[in-house]
Amino acid sequence: MNSTRLRVLCLAISDFITFYGLLILVAWIYKKIDGVYEMSLYYNLWKVSLIFIVCNSFIKLYHGNVFYPGVSLNVVEEMRRIFFSVILTMLILGSYLILVKHIDIYSRFVITASTMLIIFFTPITRWFVRSILKKLALFETRCIIISSRDCDVKNVIDEIKKDRQMGLNVVKVKKALLSKRFLHSLRKYRHKYNISYAILIINSEELNNYIYDLSQIFEHIMIISPNQIGFSSSMYRYDLNGISGSELKNQLLLKGPRILKSITDYSFALITTIILLPFLLMITILVKITSPGPVFYKAKRLGIKGKEIKVLKFRTMHQDADERLQSLLDNDKELAKEWKANFKLENDPRITPLGNLLRITSLDELPQFFNVLKGDMSVIGPRPIVKKELEYYGNCFDLIKQVKPGITGFWQVSGRSNTTYSQRIRYDMYYITNWNLWLDYFIFLKTIKEVIFCKGAK
Repeated sequence: MNSTRLRVLCLAISDFITFYGLLILVAWIYKKIDGVYEMSLYYNLWKVSLIFIVCNSFIKLYHGNVFYPGVSLNVVEEMRRIFFSVILTMLILGSYLILVKHIDIYSRFVITASTMLIIFFTPITRWFVRSILKKLALFETRCIIISSRDCDVKNVIDEIKKDRQMGLNVVKVKKALLSKRFLHSLRKYRHKYNISYAILIINSEELNNYIYDLSQIFEHIMIISPNQIGFSSSMYRYDLNGISGSELKNQLLLKGPRILKSITDYSFALITTIILLPFLLMITILVKITSPGPVFYKAKRLGIKGKEIKVLKFRTMHQDADERLQSLLDNDKELAKEWKANFKLENDPRITPLGNLLRITSLDELPQFFNVLKGDMSVIGPRPIVKKELEYYGNCFDLIKQVKPGITGFWQVSGRSNTTYSQRIRYDMYYITNWNLWLDYFIFLKTIKEVIFCKGAK
């Protein structure tokens, strides 16, 4: 069994344990509360976990094809398919129980609650399994990168090194050349390093020169455009009588998706604000008694259509922060250079002790839920920027300004303060062009993880 199939096996075992384990756990907890049924009823449902594995295979959650797997789906698409696979499995279970007239024997609460928990935890357990495999360098797919330009290779390799989802291991990089000698060398590397996967980074006009020859050497080929345009989930492939085509949909520029996002943003912000109100009041008191000045800081940022908005934050700096900053920048060239590059200072002397804690935990940003309720911001969206940053964005801002900035976003969960400007812009562009509720759900889960581990929050 090759390494990729072993990876698929690990995921299948993880899915089985997650499904069956959560079903039994919910049943056990409910029995402690109610206690009117036998646990043996639910122990016998282990077969349903196997149905879940079959549904996952049918929906192609095991790296496409369980027998000849390539790399996995992107995490957002995987989460979407997990949702439908769990629902399909439970529908099969429900249909069976109705047919055999056992539907009244099982608790509707147990089935419903376990369904919701399985949908929530299956992506998390899969991430955990993949993290272990990544750490131990187990069951990785060996791949070769073939590129016509050296500058594009580094970005791809860096992303593969960070990635836990795909399970790729780059063992060779080759400069793209169109010759028999080049193809012969690829065949040699294919057998020498046991490489079944190739990543091709070339322009679309060069594609026909390579694709047919490479498809005879490698079982799987990933094609990456050198300009690395961020369309993926919003791209639909068509076959026009043998002519390959793609349709792109810019989701957040469509009326339906915008309305759906506005509804989910407002609902989430309202519920969260009500739940956190006592906590917000406690932080308000702490800010007031630990340093003189207002409780909230109103940061001027660019909102939708480039209009200036005031983003609410708990004040984390001394009241004379602007004067302190100007004095620092005037007297320290290194700090001035750091400020110009990031509009942030790693060790900022203007921050109060409480403010430092609020920033590390990202609690200073909680008042921005009021911005969402006001309609200035989204819960998840592009990074809100100041006017001085426009020079870094260029024409990209024409697209970014068409949607509301977010409290959190794709760039925050992809490195936050550790990302470069070009990376931040690329993440924001990707988010806008590929938006769907599953992407927001993925970012929401990763935001929780980033906040818990306090990564990049400065």
